[in-house]
Amino acid sequence: MSVVHVSYDLLSQYEEAAQWQFQVFLSLILVVWYVTLVLELSRIIQLFDMLANLPHAHHASYSLFTPDAREGMRQMSRMSVLSSSTSLFSTPRYEHAHKDDHLPGIDAKDHSEESLIVSNLSRPHFFMCLSMAFVRVFLWFYMANVGTTFLLATFSYDDLLFNAVALAFIFELPEFLYCFLVQEEIRVQLHNAETRPFPTSLPTHGWKLLFISRAFWGLILIPLFVWVVMEYNMIHNVSPSLEALNCACFQSGPNCVAAQRFSSSWWNQYWINTAPLAKLRASYLG
Repeated sequence: MSVVHVSYDLLSQYEEAAQWQFQVFLSLILVVWYVTLVLELSRIIQLFDMLANLPHAHHASYSLFTPDAREGMRQMSRMSVLSSSTSLFSTPRYEHAHKDDHLPGIDAKDHSEESLIVSNLSRPHFFMCLSMAFVRVFLWFYMANVGTTFLLATFSYDDLLFNAVALAFIFELPEFLYCFLVQEEIRVQLHNAETRPFPTSLPTHGWKLLFISRAFWGLILIPLFVWVVMEYNMIHNVSPSLEALNCACFQSGPNCVAAQRFSSSWWNQYWINTAPLAKLRASYLG
């Protein structure tokens, strides 16, 4: 029986990954993924900006306990630690803004009836938000690394599309958890909640404004970064793997030792002389 053609599944996957059609599709998927990362990064930067510039409140006037209750607790205890521990129940101050109120920098038409306006933060709330911000930074770097590697290691069109959607869904999990864990009455109260206008540390004019411009990131930085990632992946991952598989499967390639050592003339010599002698020697030994 003569063998006409031999194919290998892993080799076919790498050959498909090296085609320009798959490279273009992978580039578009990476653009969508990095746009999602940039949106999350912008939210994290806004959170740090709010924590750095929103006024901090004194813990004595922001507690779940009434002033009389706090005074009673101070009188019942001689330890200063207990008196200061009441600030653990502190909450951010908020105000009610009605549609007829005119707060500086807030458009009244955006508040049909009333909304909560956070004017300052208590110390426990500040540290809680700061911890959450650092956790989000860690998760952002982790997802950027793992998500990129995960997409680059996928060599199928449908799997690549599904994996990209699954990765983008991860950043939507906080909203789903919020809707699931928080009661509907509280969600209605917090629907239009926002902070009172505060001075920002982010650039508002000049050339530095480009660094926070989504158009600049989406049209220039993200496509440039995707091109660098694709070139690096092709040079250091896809091409060496494809060359190694061709060498292992078909003994072909410019750097394949098997192709240089076991050439066509070597195999002809082997089947004409070596193989019959080996068969004859085996018959004598048998």
